Amino acid sequence: MGEEAGEVKWDEAIEIIRGLIDGVDTGMTELCELRFFKGCSEMNAKVMPLLKEILSEAEKGKLVEVLYPEEGEEAEEEEEELPDRGEGLVRGTAGDRRAGVPRTEEERSARHEEEEEEEETYQEKVKRERLELRRDSLENM
Repeated sequence: MGEEAGEVKWDEAIEIIRGLIDGVDTGMTELCELRFFKGCSEMNAKVMPLLKEILSEAEKGKLVEVLYPEEGEEAEEEEEELPDRGEGLVRGTAGDRRAGVPRTEEERSARHEEEEEEEETYQEKVKRERLELRRDSLENM
């Protein structure tokens, strides 16, 4: 699934779209800090809804692909009977190892959990800062 030419890699697409949403959100916060409220407002009114709509469509596409797999995917089910990829070392270069790229599935899962916790903390911080900026902008109006 997702490996053949022309197929969408939904997980990667969703991750990229979420990154764009985070980036726009950060940009809006910075514009508000610079008191460029019109730019912040326009991004909130036009860009964010569009990105959220695209994310929703991507999530629907992933769901449809999971619920209704295409015919040629029976061979992939046979591949699932093979041992999990994380049982041994995963591919990577010496540079990857020096950079701390996880080598096993366990290391990868542990790092993923840490990143999720950091992301939640970051999201809380961004929300708090945004609320403070909005409160300040309302007080200044």
